[in-house]
Amino acid sequence: MRDKGAVGADLYVEDSATNVVTLRDLGQAVIIMDNSTNRRISDKLGGRALDWGEAEEMIRDRYYSWLDEHGLDRPPKRGVEPNWAVGSPRPVVQDLVQA
Repeated sequence: MRDKGAVGADLYVEDSATNVVTLRDLGQAVIIMDNSTNRRISDKLGGRALDWGEAEEMIRDRYYSWLDEHGLDRPPKRGVEPNWAVGSPRPVVQDLVQA
């Protein structure tokens, strides 16, 4: 996708130095997926993941922070929907953001 900012994501995971800079210029949160072409870019604004396991952990931390900020219970374990989402029509999170 040429214009990644048009996706409208809450968080991006990106390895292209150009895309990281462009998304940050648009005010987007970006986790840098580390590679030799992007090591000169500061990772202070969103973090840097050395592999997909680290990226997943960073995404999960942000998700849990979002749940905490909105007073919502965390899922009982990985891969299981939180109790407040079970049986709810989709998209649950979008409905909460708009409320």
